[in-house]
Amino acid sequence: MCFFGLTFFTFCILGLFIIPCLAPGVDLGQGLISYDSFGFYETAKEQAEKIRQEGWSAWSPFPEKRFPSGCLSPFFVIFGTNPWALWAAQALFHSMNTLLVLAILLLFFPRIPSLLGALYYLFCPAQLEFTFSPHKDMFFSMGFFLVLWFILQIGALPFRIKIAFQTSAALLLGIFLVLVTRAYFYPVLVVGLSLLLLQGKKRPFLPVLGVFMASLFLLLGLRSVLKEKFHDKFASSLSPTSAIGETQKAKSSVSIPDQPAQDKELPGMATIPTSRKYFYPLDRWLWIYQNTRTGFNLSGGRTLVDEDFVAPSWGSLLFYIPRALQIGLLSPWPNQWGLEGSTPGSTLWKKMLFLFGPLHYVALVLIFYQLLRRPRYLNLWKMVLICLVAICFFSLMVSNVGTLSRLRSPFYLLLVSGGLATGAQILLQRRVLSHEKR
Repeated sequence: MCFFGLTFFTFCILGLFIIPCLAPGVDLGQGLISYDSFGFYETAKEQAEKIRQEGWSAWSPFPEKRFPSGCLSPFFVIFGTNPWALWAAQALFHSMNTLLVLAILLLFFPRIPSLLGALYYLFCPAQLEFTFSPHKDMFFSMGFFLVLWFILQIGALPFRIKIAFQTSAALLLGIFLVLVTRAYFYPVLVVGLSLLLLQGKKRPFLPVLGVFMASLFLLLGLRSVLKEKFHDKFASSLSPTSAIGETQKAKSSVSIPDQPAQDKELPGMATIPTSRKYFYPLDRWLWIYQNTRTGFNLSGGRTLVDEDFVAPSWGSLLFYIPRALQIGLLSPWPNQWGLEGSTPGSTLWKKMLFLFGPLHYVALVLIFYQLLRRPRYLNLWKMVLICLVAICFFSLMVSNVGTLSRLRSPFYLLLVSGGLATGAQILLQRRVLSHEKR
Protein backbone atom coordinates (compact mmCIF):
# COMPACT_ATOMS: atom_id res chain seq x y z
CA MET A 1 0.00 0.00 0.00
CA CYS A 2 2.91 2.34 0.69
CA PHE A 3 4.27 1.91 -2.85
CA PHE A 4 0.77 2.38 -4.28
CA GLY A 5 0.19 5.57 -2.29
CA LEU A 6 3.54 7.02 -3.32
CA THR A 7 2.96 6.15 -6.98
CA PHE A 8 -0.61 7.46 -7.10
CA PHE A 9 0.38 10.70 -5.38
CA THR A 10 3.29 11.14 -7.81
CA PHE A 11 1.09 10.49 -10.85
CA CYS A 12 -1.49 13.00 -9.62
CA ILE A 13 1.16 15.69 -9.06
CA LEU A 14 2.63 15.00 -12.50
CA GLY A 15 -0.72 14.95 -14.27
CA LEU A 16 -2.26 17.96 -12.55
CA PHE A 17 0.67 20.33 -12.15
CA ILE A 18 4.11 19.38 -13.48
CA ILE A 19 3.29 18.12 -16.99
CA PRO A 20 0.65 20.78 -17.88
CA CYS A 21 2.83 23.61 -16.56
CA LEU A 22 6.40 22.57 -17.40
CA ALA A 23 5.87 20.25 -20.39
CA PRO A 24 2.52 21.09 -22.01
CA GLY A 25 3.58 19.56 -25.33
CA VAL A 26 3.72 16.14 -23.66
CA ASP A 27 0.17 16.35 -22.28
CA LEU A 28 -2.17 14.59 -24.72
CA GLY A 29 -5.26 15.01 -22.56
CA GLN A 30 -7.32 12.39 -20.69
CA GLY A 31 -4.33 11.68 -18.44
CA LEU A 32 -2.17 10.34 -21.29
CA ILE A 33 1.35 11.28 -22.37
CA SER A 34 2.07 8.47 -24.86
CA TYR A 35 0.68 8.05 -28.38
CA ASP A 36 1.08 4.28 -28.12
CA SER A 37 -1.35 4.22 -25.18
CA PHE A 38 -4.33 5.64 -27.06
CA GLY A 39 -5.43 2.31 -28.49
CA PHE A 40 -5.42 0.65 -25.07
CA TYR A 41 -7.21 3.62 -23.49
CA GLU A 42 -9.96 3.82 -26.11
CA THR A 43 -10.58 0.07 -26.02
CA ALA A 44 -10.81 0.12 -22.22
CA LYS A 45 -13.24 3.05 -22.36
CA GLU A 46 -15.44 1.26 -24.91
CA GLN A 47 -15.54 -1.93 -22.86
CA ALA A 48 -16.35 0.04 -19.69
CA GLU A 49 -19.33 1.64 -21.44
CA LYS A 50 -20.44 -1.77 -22.66
CA ILE A 51 -20.26 -3.16 -19.10
CA ARG A 52 -22.39 -0.28 -17.80
CA GLN A 53 -25.06 -1.08 -20.39
CA GLU A 54 -24.99 -4.90 -20.38
CA GLY A 55 -23.51 -5.79 -16.99
CA TRP A 56 -20.29 -7.53 -15.98
CA SER A 57 -21.01 -10.42 -18.34
CA ALA A 58 -19.76 -8.11 -21.10
CA TRP A 59 -16.29 -7.91 -19.53
CA SER A 60 -13.49 -9.68 -21.37
CA PRO A 61 -9.80 -9.84 -20.42
CA PHE A 62 -8.92 -9.47 -24.11
CA PRO A 63 -11.13 -6.79 -25.69
CA GLU A 64 -9.93 -6.49 -29.29
CA LYS A 65 -7.08 -8.78 -28.11
CA ARG A 66 -5.67 -6.02 -25.89
CA PHE A 67 -5.00 -7.44 -22.45
CA PRO A 68 -4.08 -4.09 -20.79
CA SER A 69 -7.47 -2.72 -21.83
CA GLY A 70 -9.23 -5.63 -20.15
CA CYS A 71 -7.36 -4.91 -16.90
CA LEU A 72 -8.06 -1.17 -17.09
CA SER A 73 -11.78 -1.21 -17.94
CA PRO A 74 -13.00 -2.33 -14.45
CA PHE A 75 -11.39 0.80 -12.97
CA PHE A 76 -13.34 2.93 -15.45
CA VAL A 77 -16.58 1.15 -14.52
CA ILE A 78 -16.06 1.58 -10.78
CA PHE A 79 -14.47 5.04 -10.63
CA GLY A 80 -15.62 6.54 -13.92
CA THR A 81 -13.73 7.23 -17.14
CA ASN A 82 -11.44 9.97 -15.90
CA PRO A 83 -7.71 10.56 -15.35
CA TRP A 84 -8.02 9.73 -11.64
CA ALA A 85 -9.19 6.19 -12.39
CA LEU A 86 -6.48 5.80 -15.02
CA TRP A 87 -3.73 6.96 -12.65
CA ALA A 88 -5.05 4.74 -9.85
CA ALA A 89 -4.92 1.68 -12.12
CA GLN A 90 -1.45 2.53 -13.42
CA ALA A 91 -0.22 3.21 -9.88
CA LEU A 92 -1.52 -0.18 -8.72
CA PHE A 93 0.16 -2.09 -11.55
CA HIS A 94 3.43 -0.17 -11.26
CA SER A 95 3.58 -0.62 -7.48
CA MET A 96 3.09 -4.38 -7.95
CA ASN A 97 6.08 -4.42 -10.29
CA THR A 98 8.08 -2.46 -7.72
CA LEU A 99 7.22 -5.02 -5.04
CA LEU A 100 8.50 -7.78 -7.32
CA VAL A 101 11.74 -5.85 -7.90
CA LEU A 102 12.08 -5.47 -4.13
CA ALA A 103 11.48 -9.20 -3.61
CA ILE A 104 14.21 -10.01 -6.16
CA LEU A 105 16.70 -7.56 -4.66
CA LEU A 106 16.08 -8.91 -1.15
CA LEU A 107 17.51 -12.23 -2.33
CA PHE A 108 20.91 -10.53 -2.68
CA PHE A 109 21.02 -7.39 -0.54
CA PRO A 110 19.98 -6.23 2.96
CA ARG A 111 16.70 -4.41 3.44
CA ILE A 112 17.80 -0.78 3.19
CA PRO A 113 19.89 -1.15 -0.02
CA SER A 114 17.12 -3.27 -1.56
CA LEU A 115 14.51 -0.67 -0.68
CA LEU A 116 16.60 2.12 -2.18
CA GLY A 117 17.04 0.15 -5.40
CA ALA A 118 13.29 -0.59 -5.57
CA LEU A 119 12.42 3.07 -4.93
CA TYR A 120 14.57 4.11 -7.87
CA TYR A 121 12.68 1.63 -10.05
CA LEU A 122 9.43 3.12 -8.75
CA PHE A 123 10.31 6.73 -9.60
CA CYS A 124 12.71 6.24 -12.53
CA PRO A 125 11.80 8.79 -15.23
CA ALA A 126 13.16 6.51 -17.97
CA GLN A 127 9.92 4.49 -17.98
CA LEU A 128 7.50 7.27 -17.06
CA GLU A 129 5.92 7.39 -20.51
CA PHE A 130 4.75 3.76 -20.19
CA THR A 131 3.94 3.63 -16.49
CA PHE A 132 1.94 6.86 -16.41
CA SER A 133 -0.14 5.76 -19.44
CA PRO A 134 -1.59 2.31 -20.20
CA HIS A 135 0.62 -0.02 -22.20
CA LYS A 136 1.43 -3.70 -22.36
CA ASP A 137 4.98 -2.98 -21.14
CA MET A 138 3.63 -2.86 -17.59
CA PHE A 139 2.26 -6.39 -17.74
CA PHE A 140 5.20 -7.73 -19.69
CA SER A 141 7.51 -6.46 -16.93
CA MET A 142 5.30 -8.06 -14.31
CA GLY A 143 5.40 -11.41 -16.08
CA PHE A 144 9.17 -11.30 -16.51
CA PHE A 145 9.72 -10.43 -12.84
CA LEU A 146 7.45 -13.28 -11.71
CA VAL A 147 9.29 -15.85 -13.82
CA LEU A 148 12.68 -14.50 -12.70
CA TRP A 149 11.60 -14.56 -9.05
CA PHE A 150 10.53 -18.21 -9.45
CA ILE A 151 13.91 -19.18 -10.96
CA LEU A 152 15.86 -17.37 -8.24
CA GLN A 153 13.61 -18.60 -5.45
CA ILE A 154 14.13 -22.23 -6.47
CA GLY A 155 17.89 -21.61 -6.39
CA ALA A 156 17.89 -19.67 -3.11
CA LEU A 157 15.83 -21.89 -0.79
CA PRO A 158 16.64 -25.42 0.37
CA PHE A 159 15.02 -27.49 -2.34
CA ARG A 160 11.68 -28.99 -1.44
CA ILE A 161 8.98 -30.20 -3.82
CA LYS A 162 6.48 -28.36 -1.62
CA ILE A 163 8.29 -25.06 -2.20
CA ALA A 164 8.33 -25.68 -5.96
CA PHE A 165 4.56 -26.19 -5.96
CA GLN A 166 3.99 -23.10 -3.81
CA THR A 167 5.99 -20.87 -6.15
CA SER A 168 4.54 -22.44 -9.32
CA ALA A 169 1.61 -19.99 -9.21
CA ALA A 170 4.09 -17.15 -9.78
CA LEU A 171 5.58 -19.07 -12.72
CA LEU A 172 2.17 -19.75 -14.28
CA LEU A 173 1.02 -16.15 -13.97
CA GLY A 174 4.38 -14.85 -15.18
CA ILE A 175 4.40 -17.05 -18.28
CA PHE A 176 0.80 -16.08 -19.04
CA LEU A 177 1.52 -12.34 -18.79
CA VAL A 178 4.61 -12.60 -21.00
CA LEU A 179 2.83 -14.65 -23.66
CA VAL A 180 -0.24 -12.40 -23.89
CA THR A 181 1.93 -9.28 -24.23
CA ARG A 182 5.06 -10.39 -26.12
CA ALA A 183 4.71 -14.00 -27.17
CA TYR A 184 7.90 -13.91 -29.26
CA PHE A 185 9.90 -13.53 -26.01
CA TYR A 186 9.44 -17.20 -25.07
CA PRO A 187 12.96 -18.33 -26.22
CA VAL A 188 14.44 -16.08 -23.53
CA LEU A 189 12.16 -17.72 -20.98
CA VAL A 190 13.44 -21.12 -22.12
CA VAL A 191 17.02 -19.95 -21.56
CA GLY A 192 16.08 -18.57 -18.15
CA LEU A 193 14.31 -21.76 -17.07
CA SER A 194 17.28 -23.84 -18.22
CA LEU A 195 19.35 -22.02 -15.58
CA LEU A 196 17.34 -23.97 -13.00
CA LEU A 197 19.68 -26.84 -13.83
CA LEU A 198 22.65 -24.85 -12.52
CA GLN A 199 22.60 -25.73 -8.84
CA GLY A 200 25.18 -26.03 -6.11
CA LYS A 201 27.01 -29.28 -5.43
CA LYS A 202 24.94 -30.04 -2.33
CA ARG A 203 21.58 -29.70 -4.05
CA PRO A 204 19.82 -32.75 -5.56
CA PHE A 205 19.83 -32.70 -9.35
CA LEU A 206 16.96 -35.05 -10.27
CA PRO A 207 14.20 -33.09 -8.45
CA VAL A 208 15.49 -29.86 -10.00
CA LEU A 209 15.48 -31.55 -13.41
CA GLY A 210 11.84 -32.48 -12.79
CA VAL A 211 10.97 -28.87 -11.95
CA PHE A 212 12.72 -27.71 -15.12
CA MET A 213 10.89 -30.21 -17.32
CA ALA A 214 7.53 -29.34 -15.72
CA SER A 215 8.23 -25.60 -16.16
CA LEU A 216 9.23 -26.09 -19.80
CA PHE A 217 6.11 -28.17 -20.44
CA LEU A 218 3.99 -25.45 -18.84
CA LEU A 219 5.60 -22.74 -20.98
CA LEU A 220 5.29 -24.58 -24.29
CA GLY A 221 1.81 -25.90 -23.49
CA LEU A 222 0.43 -22.51 -22.52
CA ARG A 223 2.07 -20.96 -25.58
CA SER A 224 0.40 -23.55 -27.82
CA VAL A 225 -3.03 -22.88 -26.28
CA LEU A 226 -2.72 -19.10 -26.57
CA LYS A 227 -1.32 -19.34 -30.08
CA GLU A 228 -4.36 -21.32 -31.12
CA LYS A 229 -6.65 -18.69 -29.59
CA PHE A 230 -4.76 -15.59 -30.77
CA HIS A 231 -3.04 -16.75 -33.94
CA ASP A 232 -2.80 -13.35 -35.65
CA LYS A 233 -1.47 -11.72 -32.47
CA PHE A 234 1.32 -14.30 -32.29
CA ALA A 235 2.14 -13.95 -35.97
CA SER A 236 2.89 -10.22 -35.78
CA SER A 237 4.13 -9.64 -32.26
CA LEU A 238 7.27 -7.63 -32.99
CA SER A 239 6.44 -5.44 -35.97
CA PRO A 240 7.65 -1.91 -36.55
CA THR A 241 4.93 -1.29 -39.12
CA SER A 242 2.10 -2.04 -36.68
CA ALA A 243 3.63 0.38 -34.18
CA ILE A 244 3.75 3.04 -36.89
CA GLY A 245 0.07 2.52 -37.63
CA GLU A 246 -0.88 2.86 -33.95
CA THR A 247 1.11 6.06 -33.59
CA GLN A 248 -0.41 7.63 -36.71
CA LYS A 249 -3.91 6.76 -35.51
CA ALA A 250 -3.23 8.20 -32.04
CA LYS A 251 -1.82 11.44 -33.46
CA SER A 252 -4.91 12.00 -35.57
CA SER A 253 -7.18 11.35 -32.58
CA VAL A 254 -5.62 14.20 -30.60
CA SER A 255 -5.53 16.64 -33.53
CA ILE A 256 -1.76 16.82 -33.82
CA PRO A 257 -0.32 17.47 -37.29
CA ASP A 258 0.40 14.10 -38.83
CA GLN A 259 3.53 12.96 -40.59
CA PRO A 260 3.46 11.31 -44.01
CA ALA A 261 2.06 7.82 -43.75
CA GLN A 262 4.64 5.05 -43.72
CA ASP A 263 4.46 2.30 -46.28
CA LYS A 264 3.50 -0.86 -44.41
CA GLU A 265 4.83 -3.11 -47.16
CA LEU A 266 8.53 -2.78 -46.45
CA PRO A 267 10.87 -4.00 -49.20
CA GLY A 268 13.94 -6.10 -48.78
CA MET A 269 12.38 -8.90 -46.72
CA ALA A 270 14.12 -12.26 -46.64
CA THR A 271 12.57 -15.58 -47.62
CA ILE A 272 12.94 -18.93 -45.86
CA PRO A 273 15.23 -21.38 -47.68
CA THR A 274 13.22 -24.47 -48.60
CA SER A 275 16.02 -26.76 -49.74
CA ARG A 276 17.44 -27.46 -46.26
CA LYS A 277 14.46 -29.19 -44.66
CA TYR A 278 16.53 -30.66 -41.81
CA PHE A 279 17.66 -27.15 -40.84
CA TYR A 280 14.25 -25.57 -41.33
CA PRO A 281 13.74 -24.54 -37.66
CA LEU A 282 17.11 -22.74 -37.58
CA ASP A 283 16.48 -21.18 -40.98
CA ARG A 284 13.06 -20.01 -39.86
CA TRP A 285 14.46 -18.29 -36.77
CA LEU A 286 17.09 -16.57 -38.89
CA TRP A 287 14.37 -15.51 -41.33
CA ILE A 288 12.30 -14.02 -38.49
CA TYR A 289 15.34 -12.12 -37.25
CA GLN A 290 16.22 -10.83 -40.74
CA ASN A 291 12.69 -9.62 -41.49
CA THR A 292 12.30 -7.96 -38.09
CA ARG A 293 15.67 -6.23 -38.30
CA THR A 294 15.02 -5.16 -41.90
CA GLY A 295 11.63 -3.76 -40.93
CA PHE A 296 13.13 -1.58 -38.21
CA ASN A 297 15.98 -0.50 -40.49
CA LEU A 298 13.56 0.68 -43.19
CA SER A 299 10.82 2.11 -40.97
CA GLY A 300 12.76 5.32 -40.32
CA GLY A 301 13.50 7.06 -37.05
CA ARG A 302 15.93 9.57 -35.63
CA THR A 303 17.79 7.14 -33.38
CA LEU A 304 18.63 4.29 -35.76
CA VAL A 305 21.93 2.56 -35.10
CA ASP A 306 23.68 0.10 -37.46
CA GLU A 307 20.71 0.53 -39.80
CA ASP A 308 22.66 -1.02 -42.70
CA PHE A 309 23.36 -4.26 -40.82
CA VAL A 310 21.33 -7.45 -41.17
CA ALA A 311 23.17 -10.68 -40.38
CA PRO A 312 23.06 -12.99 -43.42
CA SER A 313 23.94 -16.11 -41.41
CA TRP A 314 24.04 -17.50 -37.91
CA GLY A 315 27.81 -17.02 -37.81
CA SER A 316 27.64 -13.29 -38.51
CA LEU A 317 24.77 -12.98 -36.03
CA LEU A 318 26.88 -14.55 -33.29
CA PHE A 319 29.78 -12.24 -34.09
CA TYR A 320 27.41 -9.27 -33.75
CA ILE A 321 26.41 -10.19 -30.17
CA PRO A 322 29.16 -8.11 -28.44
CA ARG A 323 28.09 -5.06 -30.46
CA ALA A 324 24.43 -5.79 -29.60
CA LEU A 325 25.27 -5.91 -25.89
CA GLN A 326 27.17 -2.65 -26.19
CA ILE A 327 24.14 -0.98 -27.78
CA GLY A 328 21.72 -2.59 -25.34
CA LEU A 329 23.63 -1.53 -22.23
CA LEU A 330 25.09 1.85 -23.18
CA SER A 331 22.62 3.48 -25.58
CA PRO A 332 21.48 6.21 -25.88
CA TRP A 333 25.01 7.59 -25.93
CA PRO A 334 25.85 10.98 -24.39
CA ASN A 335 25.99 12.66 -27.80
CA GLN A 336 22.28 11.76 -28.23
CA TRP A 337 21.17 13.25 -24.92
CA GLY A 338 19.00 16.32 -25.28
CA LEU A 339 18.30 15.86 -28.99
CA GLU A 340 14.81 16.31 -30.41
CA GLY A 341 12.71 13.16 -30.52
CA SER A 342 9.95 12.04 -32.86
CA THR A 343 7.31 12.89 -30.23
CA PRO A 344 7.14 15.46 -27.41
CA GLY A 345 7.41 12.62 -24.89
CA SER A 346 10.60 11.23 -26.41
CA THR A 347 12.07 14.75 -26.59
CA LEU A 348 11.43 15.25 -22.87
CA TRP A 349 12.90 11.82 -22.13
CA LYS A 350 16.09 12.66 -24.03
CA LYS A 351 16.47 15.89 -22.08
CA MET A 352 16.09 14.00 -18.79
CA LEU A 353 18.94 11.70 -19.85
CA PHE A 354 21.32 14.39 -18.58
CA LEU A 355 19.97 13.60 -15.09
CA PHE A 356 19.73 9.82 -14.98
CA GLY A 357 22.03 8.72 -17.85
CA PRO A 358 25.30 9.05 -15.86
CA LEU A 359 23.65 7.40 -12.85
CA HIS A 360 22.73 4.38 -14.97
CA TYR A 361 26.30 4.00 -16.20
CA VAL A 362 27.62 4.06 -12.63
CA ALA A 363 24.96 1.56 -11.50
CA LEU A 364 25.86 -0.88 -14.28
CA VAL A 365 29.51 -0.74 -13.25
CA LEU A 366 28.49 -1.43 -9.65
CA ILE A 367 26.35 -4.48 -10.44
CA PHE A 368 29.22 -6.06 -12.36
CA TYR A 369 31.54 -5.12 -9.51
CA GLN A 370 29.17 -7.01 -7.19
CA LEU A 371 29.66 -10.10 -9.35
CA LEU A 372 33.42 -9.80 -8.82
CA ARG A 373 32.93 -9.34 -5.08
CA ARG A 374 30.77 -12.46 -4.84
CA PRO A 375 31.91 -14.72 -7.68
CA ARG A 376 30.42 -17.85 -6.09
CA TYR A 377 26.95 -16.37 -5.64
CA LEU A 378 25.28 -18.44 -8.34
CA ASN A 379 21.87 -16.79 -8.07
CA LEU A 380 23.28 -13.31 -8.73
CA TRP A 381 25.01 -14.62 -11.85
CA LYS A 382 21.69 -16.12 -12.97
CA MET A 383 19.87 -12.81 -12.58
CA VAL A 384 22.51 -10.83 -14.46
CA LEU A 385 22.80 -13.46 -17.19
CA ILE A 386 19.04 -13.62 -17.80
CA CYS A 387 18.87 -9.82 -18.01
CA LEU A 388 21.81 -9.70 -20.44
CA VAL A 389 20.27 -12.40 -22.65
CA ALA A 390 16.97 -10.49 -22.72
CA ILE A 391 18.69 -7.19 -23.56
CA CYS A 392 20.73 -8.86 -26.29
CA PHE A 393 17.60 -10.54 -27.68
CA PHE A 394 15.95 -7.18 -28.35
CA SER A 395 19.16 -5.40 -29.33
CA LEU A 396 19.84 -7.93 -32.09
CA MET A 397 16.49 -7.29 -33.76
CA VAL A 398 15.69 -3.64 -32.98
CA SER A 399 17.88 -0.98 -34.56
CA ASN A 400 15.83 1.95 -33.22
CA VAL A 401 17.37 3.07 -29.91
CA GLY A 402 14.14 4.72 -28.74
CA THR A 403 12.14 1.52 -29.22
CA LEU A 404 14.96 -0.56 -27.77
CA SER A 405 15.06 1.59 -24.62
CA ARG A 406 11.41 0.82 -24.00
CA LEU A 407 11.64 -2.90 -24.79
CA ARG A 408 14.72 -3.47 -22.59
CA SER A 409 13.29 -1.45 -19.68
CA PRO A 410 12.46 -4.24 -17.15
CA PHE A 411 15.81 -6.03 -17.50
CA TYR A 412 17.91 -2.89 -17.80
CA LEU A 413 16.31 -1.14 -14.84
CA LEU A 414 16.59 -4.30 -12.73
CA LEU A 415 20.36 -4.25 -13.33
CA VAL A 416 20.43 -0.52 -12.53
CA SER A 417 18.43 -1.06 -9.33
CA GLY A 418 20.80 -3.85 -8.35
CA GLY A 419 23.77 -1.58 -9.01
CA LEU A 420 22.30 1.18 -6.86
CA ALA A 421 21.61 -1.35 -4.10
CA THR A 422 25.25 -2.45 -4.36
CA GLY A 423 26.42 1.15 -3.98
CA ALA A 424 24.16 1.67 -0.96
CA GLN A 425 25.41 -1.56 0.60
CA ILE A 426 29.06 -0.53 0.16
CA LEU A 427 28.42 2.90 1.70
CA LEU A 428 26.58 1.38 4.67
CA GLN A 429 29.35 -1.16 5.26
CA ARG A 430 31.98 1.58 5.22
CA ARG A 431 29.93 3.64 7.64
CA VAL A 432 29.68 0.69 10.03
CA LEU A 433 33.43 0.08 9.80
CA SER A 434 34.21 3.71 10.48
CA HIS A 435 32.01 3.65 13.59
CA GLU A 436 33.70 0.47 14.81
CA LYS A 437 37.17 2.05 14.44
CA ARG A 438 36.06 4.94 16.61
